[in-house]
Amino acid sequence: MALPDFARGVNATQTVLGVSRRRGGQYAFGPGVGATVVLDSGPTSTST
Repeated sequence: MALPDFARGVNATQTVLGVSRRRGGQYAFGPGVGATVVLDSGPTSTST
């Protein structure tokens, strides 16, 4: 996926994604962009 690869390439420490409101029927076409990026990004760490 392009976004995680780009973020790794520039040594980004954070990626901020917005989540749009989707109607229930739209989930039949698959997860949204934000969910797809998170799933494809691999292991992550959290900071507090």
